[in-house]
Amino acid sequence: MEAWAETSGRKFNYWCFHAGVAMSDLIGPGVRSTILASGTLSPLSSFAHEMGIPFKYQLENPHVVSASQFMINVIPRGPKGAKLSSSYENRGSSDYVQDMGNAIVSFCGTIPDGALVFFPSYTIMQKCIEAWKKSSNTQKSIWEQLSKIKEPVVEPKGKTEFSKVKISRFI
Repeated sequence: MEAWAETSGRKFNYWCFHAGVAMSDLIGPGVRSTILASGTLSPLSSFAHEMGIPFKYQLENPHVVSASQFMINVIPRGPKGAKLSSSYENRGSSDYVQDMGNAIVSFCGTIPDGALVFFPSYTIMQKCIEAWKKSSNTQKSIWEQLSKIKEPVVEPKGKTEFSKVKISRFI
């Protein structure tokens, strides 16, 4: 079997993605305490069920951001009417990239304090930022317009660079 794997270059693997299997392995050796902390494990009752092990003590706190402090909306079209969809067919469209940037500038002008912008991937984020930093002869770039309203902070791809990100407003 080993010789076949070397000559064909193919492997067949089985992977278990059920976290409960790994957690149950902790009980066998006699682990007495496990502390799990996260902002995304709520509700804990369903999480404990998924893990397949009992949690004698649980602490679940309400979210620190109240419902009146955020808003989630789907914006289907930008200011000039371009479809705001990051689908594979649309994400390369310059109309999409420009209208997305202009929509963000428009929203950030009315949103007090901070705003979060999520992208489907680092690649799409970098392409958008790159396009937004290009200015035309007639007006400031989207990035310049945004920078006058809010301080853009771009999440780095690697965790080592994350600690180097400085947000001057909070320093």
